[in-house]
Amino acid sequence: MSQIKALFAAWRKHGLSLPQAYDPAEGKQSFRLLIAYVSFVLTCASVVLLHIWPSLLIPCLTTMTFFALCMIFYMLKKLTSAKIDLNDQEISLNGEKEVDK
Repeated sequence: MSQIKALFAAWRKHGLSLPQAYDPAEGKQSFRLLIAYVSFVLTCASVVLLHIWPSLLIPCLTTMTFFALCMIFYMLKKLTSAKIDLNDQEISLNGEKEVDK
């Protein structure tokens, strides 16, 4: 992972940077949020096109699934610990505490 970051840093140094969306919750740019935005736009477009061409049902469901996965991965970045108890059938998730700015 550090090699990938070093590669992107070298690219940025030479003027090639990846587009990123500004995340107001963190106060910095987030590539995960950009992918969530892009998948949302693709999902909206596929739903509109589904009404025109009903044969696009599978691509529409694929974009919806991709959007759901992007949002799950975006929200998982705040997750700090998870506990699954199979005996009690209980799942416990702990995340960062939000601080009002």
